[in-house]
Amino acid sequence: MKKLWAVVLVGALLLTGCSGNKQQQASSKSSESVRSAKKVTKSTSVKKLTKAAAATKSVNAVESSRQVDSVTSQSKAVSQAPASSQASSQAATQASQSTTRARQATTTLWNATKTQQLSAFMKQWQTAMGQTYQGTYDGANPNHLGFVFPYAITSGEMAGRVSLGNQPVNLTWSTNGENGQAYQVVAVATGNKTKLGFPTTYLFCLHNQQPVVYMSQTTNGNIFYIQSTQNAELQAGFANIVNGQN
Repeated sequence: MKKLWAVVLVGALLLTGCSGNKQQQASSKSSESVRSAKKVTKSTSVKKLTKAAAATKSVNAVESSRQVDSVTSQSKAVSQAPASSQASSQAATQASQSTTRARQATTTLWNATKTQQLSAFMKQWQTAMGQTYQGTYDGANPNHLGFVFPYAITSGEMAGRVSLGNQPVNLTWSTNGENGQAYQVVAVATGNKTKLGFPTTYLFCLHNQQPVVYMSQTTNGNIFYIQSTQNAELQAGFANIVNGQN
């Protein structure tokens, strides 16, 4: 009997030991599973956080890029605005200057348009008179016994050598009648040589801003004598052109 109880007791102890080992192993496996699950959870969390951080960084980078582009665009707009404004201002100034020059060209006492009108008038007048003249209004250089116009005036060759009613006068050459001098010659015509070979020269002049045609039939090469022409048609034609009544 004692042996039997001993066997039973040993068997019971063995069973108890096996059961304890199994429980311990099960508990160990359960702990490992928990730890593994925690590791997986932690790893997943880390990955999610990393992705979230990367996404945030990407968004921030895009926003920064947009802000830089916006600032750059604004900067360009600001830098270009003054240039555009300056270009517009320069264009307006040039247009204004061009308009001013155009007005001056048509409102001065003498100008290119009036020169052309004088040319047309002289063609009609000399035909009616049966005479022929060369005029500066046609680009010619009339020559009166060595006085070649307009050079004789512009060069100073005639300075102190012009007489009007036995009074010395100073002739000046003008393209617009605005040089402020008392005798401004704007055109000269020479022709109609007599049988003796002496030419007749007409000087279309603005005397104190008033139109006057002077005539010369000088035969003395040292002094150039002038007087107002007695041809009323010639005087009136020139005056009408100067006064814009042609």
